[in-house]
Amino acid sequence: MPLSPGARLGAYEILTLIGSGGMGEVYRAHDPRLGRDVAIKIVLPALSGDREHLRRFEQEARAAAALNDPNILTIHEVGQTDGVPYLVTELLDGRTLREVLQCGPPSVRQAIDLATQIANGLAAAHAHGIVHRDLKPENVFITKDGRAKILDFGLAKLAEGAGDSAMLTRMPAVTVPGVVLGTVAYMSPEQLRGEVVDYRTDIFAFGAIVYEMLSGAHAFAGRTPAETISAILTADPVRLSTHSTSLPESLDRTVRHCLEKQRADRFQSAKDIAFALANVVDAPSVRRALPSPRERYVWMSLVLALIATVGMLLYQQRVQPRRTNVTLVTTGLVSELVASALRAVLVNAEPTWSVDVRSTTAGSVEAAQQLERGNANLGFMNSLVAFHTVKTDRVLGHRSEAIAGVAVLWGIAAQVFVELHSPVQHMEDLRGKKVSAGVDDSGDRFGVDLLLDHFGIGANDITRVSMDAERAVNAVLDGSVDAGMLWQGIPAPDIRRGFDSGRMRLVSLDAEALQSLHVKNPFLTPFVIPPRIYPRQPAAVTTVQTKMLLVASRSMSTDVVERILRSLADHRRDLIAAHPTASQVVFTKVPTVEDGMSIDLHPGAERFYRSQPKS
Repeated sequence: MPLSPGARLGAYEILTLIGSGGMGEVYRAHDPRLGRDVAIKIVLPALSGDREHLRRFEQEARAAAALNDPNILTIHEVGQTDGVPYLVTELLDGRTLREVLQCGPPSVRQAIDLATQIANGLAAAHAHGIVHRDLKPENVFITKDGRAKILDFGLAKLAEGAGDSAMLTRMPAVTVPGVVLGTVAYMSPEQLRGEVVDYRTDIFAFGAIVYEMLSGAHAFAGRTPAETISAILTADPVRLSTHSTSLPESLDRTVRHCLEKQRADRFQSAKDIAFALANVVDAPSVRRALPSPRERYVWMSLVLALIATVGMLLYQQRVQPRRTNVTLVTTGLVSELVASALRAVLVNAEPTWSVDVRSTTAGSVEAAQQLERGNANLGFMNSLVAFHTVKTDRVLGHRSEAIAGVAVLWGIAAQVFVELHSPVQHMEDLRGKKVSAGVDDSGDRFGVDLLLDHFGIGANDITRVSMDAERAVNAVLDGSVDAGMLWQGIPAPDIRRGFDSGRMRLVSLDAEALQSLHVKNPFLTPFVIPPRIYPRQPAAVTTVQTKMLLVASRSMSTDVVERILRSLADHRRDLIAAHPTASQVVFTKVPTVEDGMSIDLHPGAERFYRSQPKS
């Protein structure tokens, strides 16, 4: 029964009913002890009949109350009245994200700003072992000054024990197209399968929310809850560029990475998402938007803080610091994640440095072009492209003297994939076939061409199709191409998705041919992909591997390159956390051709490695 104005709940005086829903009722109340108004949420009795679940709800709500994060609703008190739990929280002025979206999608910049705030709130909760489990636009509040607040941590835990009736309340039987389906539209595949969930379930829901903010549509839409569930379990969301061509590709990749079917293929922390979104802000289509008043306030505060810091340094040292500008070119989603971590390391280690991260569409080849033109001074490049950029004229049309090696990063492998029952068993079987061979003028395409050439397959022997990884996997599965060839890390999320369908396999390359390739190019090494990497791959597969390098412009200061390496060595674990398979990152010894370093070292790198103790 609703509480009447003037009623008392403990020390609080009820003022008015704010709203009600499937989880409970929310009241505006007054706390006479502190002279402030608060919000009180009373949970429905149907959700609190189980004493054990009630105890677990209170335990989790108290844990959430201990969080002190600007993007999480502040909980003042957890209590009970007549056996029914309630929460006392800060009183917010604004609208839920659902109400905001009903007025139309926000601008791209506003959406990224809100998404970053939500990601930061999730990161704070997950760091304390708290999972939301029911993240959706109704549970995100946008205050009048533009701050995002995540609501209702702990309530979903209570709902888990309330039985089918409570779940049905959260999954209305809607059949009208376009009507919001409530919680089900944001549930992860593991939730729908009834599996135990963890923080990566929140990451999936986060991706669904951001997709809706950017497109105005659900990532997984259906006319009924059953159709929506089927879409979540089996379908891929439509690319964001379909809804708006102005959205940067890196933003689409970030959102889709959150929405992977397998939780192991998603971002592994909300903190990584915030890093990735920080890079997206630099995209031209995003930079065109004007900053909001809140953003202007935040940036002015940062500028003033930086001015104060520099002023103090000048006063203490009587030396004018020289500003260092670092522009880092990334070559895909993985390198963007690592670049975000690298950027954070450098900015923290070198407060006077300006670090700009730029995404490319053509991978290592475009990175080589940007460094050669002087548009960047640091970048990611695979060993193969780096070698032919510096040692031959196959990449730029001339030998570049502008690029030098800095460090060896993670490994990437050539992966040839076909439909499960394809007659293609060896590289030679590709003759006369239609093959997706990477995006035109990309590092992928360059590596594929070299591999085909080594196996004696010429340009006229196959029909080439230009596709990125995701489209290539889809094309192999639907039969529009006979095979796909990519150079990617192991495991590659898109390729793994094909294996999860049970309809794709890898082609093993001839070991003797790979050994002769290694003799000609020592930085290309034979590599075995074991079955456990792709669970449905029935046997080990032989292929060839190279490494991603951190490279620099030769014009970059020796001192700056040395300081970059010193910072990276000090924070090696942080960078490996950004890309867990990068366990062989070389930051502490001179990288050799056997490690994958295919070009000469930058003088700053040489000085750094000479200073390291010999093991």
